[in-house]
Amino acid sequence: MNTLARTQNSKRNVFNGIINFSITSFLHFLVRTIFIRTLSVDILGINGLYVNILQVLSLGELGLSNIALYTMYKPLQKHDKKEISRMVTFYSRIYNIIAVAIFAIGLAVIPFLPAIANSNLPMHSLIGYYILFLLNTSISYIGISKQLLINADQNIRVIKNATTLITVVQSIAQIVLLQVTRSYYLYLIIQCVCTAALNFYLARRAKRMYKFINKQEGLSKKKRRSIIRMTKDLFIYKVSVVIVNSTDNILISVLLGAVVVGYYSNYVMVFSIVANLLYLIIQSVSSSIGHLAAEASNQKKLAVFYKILFIMQWIVTVASVCLLALLNDTIRIWAGESFVLSQLVVVAIVTNFYTSNVINPVWMYREAMGLYGAVKWTMAVTAALNIVLSCILGLAIGLSGILFATAISRILTTVWYEPTILLKKNLGDSVGKYYRTQLKNLIIFLVIAILVCQVSAIFIPNNFMTLLAKAVLVFLGASLLYVIFQNGQTRTVLKWLRS
Repeated sequence: MNTLARTQNSKRNVFNGIINFSITSFLHFLVRTIFIRTLSVDILGINGLYVNILQVLSLGELGLSNIALYTMYKPLQKHDKKEISRMVTFYSRIYNIIAVAIFAIGLAVIPFLPAIANSNLPMHSLIGYYILFLLNTSISYIGISKQLLINADQNIRVIKNATTLITVVQSIAQIVLLQVTRSYYLYLIIQCVCTAALNFYLARRAKRMYKFINKQEGLSKKKRRSIIRMTKDLFIYKVSVVIVNSTDNILISVLLGAVVVGYYSNYVMVFSIVANLLYLIIQSVSSSIGHLAAEASNQKKLAVFYKILFIMQWIVTVASVCLLALLNDTIRIWAGESFVLSQLVVVAIVTNFYTSNVINPVWMYREAMGLYGAVKWTMAVTAALNIVLSCILGLAIGLSGILFATAISRILTTVWYEPTILLKKNLGDSVGKYYRTQLKNLIIFLVIAILVCQVSAIFIPNNFMTLLAKAVLVFLGASLLYVIFQNGQTRTVLKWLRS
């Protein structure tokens, strides 16, 4: 098992993750470019819609991966090999059941596709595409329990390396077949095959890394009851999260049409690269936070929390400014003028991005400390608000209204409430410091955004090289201004990272 220090593991995971992220992001961008140029905008829209539908169906997972990671941290700390092996066996059985259940429930959705997929494509094609999407989702759960062990043991770089290798193979195959055959069916079949290959490889790799894994007697009744209780608590939260994060494309399709989903999905592709970079950092340090939560004092947890909060604020501020200044330019040069949406849509996207990511440190600690029951109803209120506001604002102002509704629903609920649960009720700290820190950073972000966007608007790029030049200027300008505004704290955190 992994015996390196938490900080050393985090640094290795982040460094390794950035390399893999750069490779996979370039390949996804390249595949998407070929996709746009070889297939119709209707298929583009259906692709984005089905991704959201399958995210909703994945509720069958019940957030079990979060619970599995949380329950593995202490046995890994104690090097309790028998308990770890029991857990892997238990979760493996559960995930096999989940894979079958998702496929069965997914098939039951087929009669409702005509109402959900507001598209001109033939129904037999819509059903065929959907079944392949469904198959890929079900396959993704086979063998996942062993991947969770690798992750919990702070070795997520092993998973990232394997994922990158499979992504290279998948991307090359998809590009060649799209160019030669223009077949969306073959595109999806390759996706299914590569998902199965990745899971098979990682399952074999886990058995080599943790040779003590074998079929053990079941978990104790006490442990099973604890997992079931946490699953019930997390289920309400996860249902609500999916409604908030994964229903936008469904609402857009129903209210505005699948073609609009196609246009918006290009924007999703671009800002998802930035969001995935953030998620990479979160993944790389989450297991270390889990081990910290299992053994450290509240004082140590708080000290690390505020350092992570500052780093996240820094990254989110610079990333949000870059998206505001560059998103429409990127779509114009990459996909063409006809795919460009209004600047109001960009503002809505960035508002969503900012509000969902500045609170990430709170969510990271919540997952690491298993605080599922304390916040389950908060996200349920967020989800209800999101549906109501999306319908009202979507009908009133269109696509931007649906996107603003998601941000507004978060601001009114989780953004202010979850920090109270974590800091005041579980870490014994005043939440006032946190709110002042976030308010200060919001003001800094708005000032930097206004300054950088006003100056950068003068420069309109007309090809990829000039777009790259503008991106470098915007990034450096936003970063420099942030360091100037937060000079003292920047020095403190950089010193901590070097230690």
